[in-house]
Amino acid sequence: MLLGRCIQGVGGGGIHSLSLVIQTDFLPLRWRPKWYGVTCRPLSSDLAAQEGQCAGEDVEDRLIGRVHLHRLGDSLSYRRLVGGTQHAWDSAATLAPLIIGLLGIVATVLYEAFLAKHPFLRKELFHDISSVTTYIAAALQGLMLYGTLYYPLDTGVALLPNLLTFAVSGSITGRLVTRFNNFRWAIWIGWLVGSVGPAMYIVWRINDSTPIWVIAFLLGGIGHGAILTAQNFAAQAMCKPGDEGAAAAMYIFSRQFGMAVGVGIGATTFQNVMKSRLAEDGLPTEIAENAETYIPVLHSLPEGPRRNAIFDAYRFGLQMVYATWLAISVVTLFFCLVFIKHADMNRKLSSEHHLDSERMVRHWGRKEPQSDAEK
Repeated sequence: MLLGRCIQGVGGGGIHSLSLVIQTDFLPLRWRPKWYGVTCRPLSSDLAAQEGQCAGEDVEDRLIGRVHLHRLGDSLSYRRLVGGTQHAWDSAATLAPLIIGLLGIVATVLYEAFLAKHPFLRKELFHDISSVTTYIAAALQGLMLYGTLYYPLDTGVALLPNLLTFAVSGSITGRLVTRFNNFRWAIWIGWLVGSVGPAMYIVWRINDSTPIWVIAFLLGGIGHGAILTAQNFAAQAMCKPGDEGAAAAMYIFSRQFGMAVGVGIGATTFQNVMKSRLAEDGLPTEIAENAETYIPVLHSLPEGPRRNAIFDAYRFGLQMVYATWLAISVVTLFFCLVFIKHADMNRKLSSEHHLDSERMVRHWGRKEPQSDAEK
């Protein structure tokens, strides 16, 4: 199963990148955001997250996290999955994947920079601080998005307000970026609104009504939809002419990298913080290691200090996860405000591939041969 998922990841990642690269071949840069929104790409991203949640209903949660290791190409996400949960942070089982993963990343970067004849990490794409900031922000947006979405189906249904506004916001942002020839405002507003969402999550209480968390999810979806579309084409606008396809693929790579890391960080942060709170209250820390399966047991407990303390540990763990996302959002907003500069999107299309409109007209305008009866 793991091998099959790795192969599926290679194909899925290629299709994801290719769909954007194809647009760079026959659409001028100024018009790409508009048609990106028309194709409802943000909506397909949402449905993919829901599909993963459906699969998670009958599959062990840790196994789902592990099958995404191929997206990183190293052992870092494994370290985040087991650190402090399955193994201690200073154990060999945690440190070895971390060290191997870091060395692998360093070796890959050095090889791509000095030895590769046809590198996939092209130095030209990182020619200024604006480009570097855009790719880092892409990774952080993927981290936050899947750190929130990658949970079982019931939670996925509750997140539908987030997902629907995510798709609508992405489509509207694409049209506005094309209209005003400016992507910076969308990035700024996206990260600002995206910061308000986690801030509202932190103040949630255990028995809050539905409208409270629906509003928070709506704001989160609006922010992430704007970020996804605006940063995507910011990367293409900042690259050198002719490198738009490579920039689009690198943006997808950065975002997928963040997604793979985000799956593990949210769960690990929650479990470690919850375990710490349980230990302070003198309660079994094994509850944190099986937090999801313990929920039916928790609801069956009689009212009293023990039940309230366990509820508080769950709440505190989630608050720290949301606090992590809030900190990332605020820091990313600051860097985007300072370092991402304007780039003109009125760029002449530079491509070896062109649509042959006359051929299409000839094909669809061709008359069918008449039968003998019609003659």
